[in-house]
Amino acid sequence: MDVSYEIGGFFELSMMMNEDAEYHHNAIKLNSGRNALLYILESKQIKKLYAPKFICDSVTDKIHPSIEIQYYSVDKKLEPLLNHNILEDEYLLYVNYYGIHKKNVRSVIEKYQRVIVDNTQAFFERPIGDEPTFYSPRKFFGVPDGAYLYVDETLKRDLDTDFSFDRAEHLLKRVELPADVAYNVFVQNEQKLNNLPLKKMSILTQLLLQNIQYTKAKKIREDNFMFLHGHLKHINQFNLDVSYINGPMVYPLYYEEDGLREYLIQNKIYIPTFWKDALTRVKSQDFEFQLINNVVPLPIDHRYSNSDMSKIVESIYKYISKKRCRVER
Repeated sequence: MDVSYEIGGFFELSMMMNEDAEYHHNAIKLNSGRNALLYILESKQIKKLYAPKFICDSVTDKIHPSIEIQYYSVDKKLEPLLNHNILEDEYLLYVNYYGIHKKNVRSVIEKYQRVIVDNTQAFFERPIGDEPTFYSPRKFFGVPDGAYLYVDETLKRDLDTDFSFDRAEHLLKRVELPADVAYNVFVQNEQKLNNLPLKKMSILTQLLLQNIQYTKAKKIREDNFMFLHGHLKHINQFNLDVSYINGPMVYPLYYEEDGLREYLIQNKIYIPTFWKDALTRVKSQDFEFQLINNVVPLPIDHRYSNSDMSKIVESIYKYISKKRCRVER
């Protein structure tokens, strides 16, 4: 049913409709990032996928069993440790980790030719060439679902349009209430997303994405990233190349000390873990084990200012100081 043909009645959520205002307005619009990957696999009739060990299970769990998946490791520069030739009906999936590895993306494409670029952590990066590339806007903005996809082959079947009204409760609560009040609803929404059939992006999600100040949001992310880097680079075990920063998702602090993540969460600085379910694929000596357990992804998004970044820095050094005092005793 096309609700735009109705005249009169009560008002919907008031937002301006302007498709050109979307950052990725020329992309195919779908309902989730993992479904964007399924779209690529189906449209390009891929028989085998080389996927990184360091990836969320939900991305690969829904892949049809007829498609072979071979997992590969990454080195300390987060580049693939893979010497295979990629055949005609095969592709390598590469994640632009933390949204700061465009150089890696270029080198991976040059080396392996047939590459699917997972830019779910790099919303502001544009596709490189014709390589299939997908994005997850909900990792950057307050939207219930959605994905953008660039691919040169479309599906041979029509897709229905999704509905998102029943997946927006946590977003509305988060406007007026603390995060912990809406957290359970957020978790329930994540579980719903795991089981979404492949559909087009909902009208609600499109409207939300047409009403975002992208230039401002991008600059705030970059400013916050550089602020944290200026104060934390000498304790960060990542040798970050900050010569090209383009609205990254987080600031990845690689710090091999137990308890920092938990300490920050106790102080209401909420830190995710990328991705615990990948532990089933890695060994303790693998670099991925360190990435899962010791990388603290610090929030830098458009909601926060220098004063918020200062609080993060102060909390980190307060934790380090307390830890050193305990050791010295």
